[in-house]
Amino acid sequence: FDPTLAYALRLAVTLGVGTAIYVRVHFASGYWIPMTAFLVLRPGLTDTASRAIARTAGTLAGAILVSFFVAHLTPAPALLAALTVLFAWLSFGSLNVNYALFSVFLTGYIVFLLSVASIPGTLTAERRAVSTMIGGAIALAVRLIVLHHRRKAAR
Repeated sequence: FDPTLAYALRLAVTLGVGTAIYVRVHFASGYWIPMTAFLVLRPGLTDTASRAIARTAGTLAGAILVSFFVAHLTPAPALLAALTVLFAWLSFGSLNVNYALFSVFLTGYIVFLLSVASIPGTLTAERRAVSTMIGGAIALAVRLIVLHHRRKAAR
């Protein structure tokens, strides 16, 4: 079986499952679920697991830190705009350095950006964190299920 085709099929199943979950439960901002699963899934199990852990940990850390900042300091719109630009720049700069750190900055960027648009930052952070955890778990689960079936077939 061609490894590229197998990976493409895993991606299709992962995206289908992620999309079905957020459509079924009517989760606000649920498109982050299949998007995260897509970004986390890699051809190898180790790569998928490390990426899922880094994405989830980084997103949770970013959501907690930025939520605390937005909720307790209530920054002015000009400061939110400046923080949006700063965190976008930090996201871009850390993408190829550390995936967890990138996820922290990306989460901050999204929360600050949507806060500028008067969407509560804490709500955005919570939705993003939950969606990321679900998406990462789906990608990892699909990868583990495929691995289990391969081992079973090999016996």
